[in-house]
Amino acid sequence: MQLKHPLLFSTLALCTTSVAATTFETPNFYGDILGQVRWEAGQDYQSEIHRANAGIKGKHDAGLVNVFYKLEAEYSEDLTQKIIEEQAFDTRVSEANLVLTTKDLGGIYFGNGTTGTYKDLYSRVDIFESNNMHRSSNAALFRQGKAGNNQLAYMTPKWNGVYAKIAAISPNNNNGEDIDILGLRLLYVTDNFDLVLNRAQVDKKQLPGHQNEDYVRYALSSSYTWDKFYIGGLIELNIDDPQGVSAVYGLAGKYSLDKLTFKLGAQHKAFDDSNKESQTLYLASLNYAFSHQFSTYVEVAEYAEDSVTNDPANNNGENRNDNINIGLHFKF
Repeated sequence: MQLKHPLLFSTLALCTTSVAATTFETPNFYGDILGQVRWEAGQDYQSEIHRANAGIKGKHDAGLVNVFYKLEAEYSEDLTQKIIEEQAFDTRVSEANLVLTTKDLGGIYFGNGTTGTYKDLYSRVDIFESNNMHRSSNAALFRQGKAGNNQLAYMTPKWNGVYAKIAAISPNNNNGEDIDILGLRLLYVTDNFDLVLNRAQVDKKQLPGHQNEDYVRYALSSSYTWDKFYIGGLIELNIDDPQGVSAVYGLAGKYSLDKLTFKLGAQHKAFDDSNKESQTLYLASLNYAFSHQFSTYVEVAEYAEDSVTNDPANNNGENRNDNINIGLHFKF
């Protein structure tokens, strides 16, 4: 959804006033701004606002039902690009959703924004500031997208940390199918460990060229936190993928020492087709937190020699290049 930024942030302000006036709980206003200098192989250096978000979120207890709401605007700008270029200025509504929960019957989610598949699985390994699965980044080798439109999902009640989710996403209203993507998910979540299995089926009418078979994606994710250590892993299997049958393996970890956080990660993508080159990405970063709200980082992304940096099969045709990023991150 493309909107001019004055209208968008005026809408956020009006919604804040309206919700606060009709409930006993004041919504939380939040946001973050991430700016960085980026050196990417084959390109001039870039000074950019990599990500800037502002929104409201909150909870309302309506007796039998709890209502969680979220409305967020996103802005990004490449300061080295000319204003007349298409992507030099971009604002959109990135989150607009409601969640209704009950103690005995589970919960229902509907709206637009970050998918449950990303939150429950891919976020376990997508822990880096600059090279990530965000739409303004081009580093992830995974096929799963981070955001989705027209989402409807149901979550069962939890039983000893075990629960399930079913989700339908329908971004295309004109292809003759009410459900373009169907997701089934089984989760086991504790305070410091989780294990999640997901199956996503994309209808063939949603695919370029109307393939003969639906595209099915399986993903298995797990993470473990112990004191100052964190490690997460993910396996993604893409079956009948129009971009090539593949398996993607991801591993990420971090160690926090006072105000310093060290992060390491690796992703490897292997195709069944011997004519397609495997791709490998290594990631490393060092983050220093001046406070809970303000931090700085240095991040490096290195593609192995067997990776093809300009293969159209990579991330919908976006190029992939080694890069170094120095940035500042402010949260409020």
